[in-house]
Amino acid sequence: MRHTQFLLALGITATLAVSGAAHAASPPCNAQISNAGPIAAISYDPFDGVARDVTFAVEFTNNGADACTLSLAVKSQATGSSRYFKNGAQQLLYVVEWPDGSDFPNDINAPQGSISLPAGVGKTKTITLRVKVPAGLMAPAKTYSDLLSFRAFKAGTSTQSKPARK
Repeated sequence: MRHTQFLLALGITATLAVSGAAHAASPPCNAQISNAGPIAAISYDPFDGVARDVTFAVEFTNNGADACTLSLAVKSQATGSSRYFKNGAQQLLYVVEWPDGSDFPNDINAPQGSISLPAGVGKTKTITLRVKVPAGLMAPAKTYSDLLSFRAFKAGTSTQSKPARK
């Protein structure tokens, strides 16, 4: 049995982007992505005809007194709309999904979903995401990797002002 194994490493590049003028009447949202991952290695066999996936957690922490609702954007190192695990010139396509199976676009400025963060300094909310490699992809047996960046947005915004960096 031939396996193509790959690993995914996570990196957090930005934590929160809040639009100022568009939501001046709503309470401020002071939060950050406090933890992400790790993602376990996946053994992928292109000949078994089965998609392979792993789940991982992303944790958000409230730094303010008010509850807020966030959206999340996820970007890989790949340019364009698709994500690829890479090893030199070899690559394997993959997606990042919500538990319901909806994909995140490969765009750090395209927030998706709704994450309700409870009120109170230090309150946290953890969500589970999935990294999935579709069935039937062919590539040499090697270790493949990629780096993901995450950005949280106050729900309903897609523009940023003063993003916090981590």
